[in-house]
Amino acid sequence: MADEEIIRAIKDRKKTKLNRNNFVHAITPEQIEEFAHMSPRDRLRWLEEANAFINKAVGLKARAEWDERFKVFLR
Repeated sequence: MADEEIIRAIKDRKKTKLNRNNFVHAITPEQIEEFAHMSPRDRLRWLEEANAFINKAVGLKARAEWDERFKVFLR
């Protein structure tokens, strides 16, 4: 599923208060092995892409509800 489809599906859901327990992501042993062999630069790139996706899909306001560290970006 493309990022845009996932984002659309999330936004189309019934509006409820988001909770970090509402999301699940399974990681395979192969993915862990692949990550373990990435260079530090590739790991950082992966992390930046994941954060950008989460902010785009969930929104910074909802993310700040989950994690106090993100409230500084709402001021």
